[in-house]
Amino acid sequence: LAAEHRDDMALAGLALVADERGLAVDAQVTTQVDVELAGGTRHRALRVHRSLEPRLVDREPALAREAESAGFDSLILSDHLFYPLELQTPYPYTRSGKPRWQPSTPWPDPLIAAAALGAVTQRLRFITSIYILPLRHPLVAAKQIATAVLFSGGRLTLGIGAGWMREE
Repeated sequence: LAAEHRDDMALAGLALVADERGLAVDAQVTTQVDVELAGGTRHRALRVHRSLEPRLVDREPALAREAESAGFDSLILSDHLFYPLELQTPYPYTRSGKPRWQPSTPWPDPLIAAAALGAVTQRLRFITSIYILPLRHPLVAAKQIATAVLFSGGRLTLGIGAGWMREE
């Protein structure tokens, strides 16, 4: 990893771990896939995915380039149209029920982020987790999704839903 981005990568949870077997990726999500190589040889491989922390929004292009060069398959982009100052809904992904960010944390639109990050990477995919579709007008959402797919080079995987936060 580039020395100037190691702290950012660690903060985002993107890390390479060296041991006697070589380098391994410390990632949030991995999935196994079958890969067919030239000559018909098949191998099991890991696909590596990682969520970007919203507090790192100003460093996302550099992190995306570093993640791609480190072998990550995709980045996961979160979505919130707004975030209340006082949250009543427990956050489901921490033991305490409290989010890992402050209410003032910026939440860039994941479709615009996918398009922007697609412009600075070649093969990295972008996954929305999740795009809160019920809060958007269907025609506007369809246009924005199609535009993000176009500008990301077709590297957008759209996860849609209502979200975890009752206030939203």
